Amino acid sequence: MKNWKKELERYGNIGLIVYLSIFVLTMAVMITVVETGSVNALPWFRDHPEITSGATWVAAWAMTKVLQVPRILLTLALTPAIARWTGRSVSPGASDSS
Repeated sequence: MKNWKKELERYGNIGLIVYLSIFVLTMAVMITVVETGSVNALPWFRDHPEITSGATWVAAWAMTKVLQVPRILLTLALTPAIARWTGRSVSPGASDSS
């Protein structure tokens, strides 16, 4: 957690944008996985189709939550490269040492 806060301070909003983009992409993939039946996450809702839509979102959110640590690690890995690619500079006074 300490590293995450240090990187957020160092890269500012670009890190937050990268994290949220990865979250939205992951959530979209998980919704697609549940909707297409690639993962049978909703067998107990077959008898109640009126709640399937909400259950799909809950199942997709739960699977996205399970992937939170890899998403944070991916954010930490991608943010410096994306900051350089977009021409954003590192916050003044932020140390470059790890």
